[in-house]
Amino acid sequence: MFVRDENYDTFFGDCWPGNSTWLDFLNPLAQDYWGSLFDYSTFKGSNYLYSFWNDMNEPAVFNDIHTMPKTNVHFDSQGRQV
Repeated sequence: MFVRDENYDTFFGDCWPGNSTWLDFLNPLAQDYWGSLFDYSTFKGSNYLYSFWNDMNEPAVFNDIHTMPKTNVHFDSQGRQV
């Protein structure tokens, strides 16, 4: 469910928390997993009045190009490269 590098290994890069990896949102399984984390039952005392602020709409990778390499690989839910 994670973005892969050109060798098909999980891609790691530096970001605010340090060495990080990113969910592959081109994979519907990763989308479903991420969405499940925002269920009201995940947070004690939560209800429909609570909401989330997601400020990151792009992967921030602190390297020379400030983004993921174009050679990274993505897969769909059937394991096909996309």
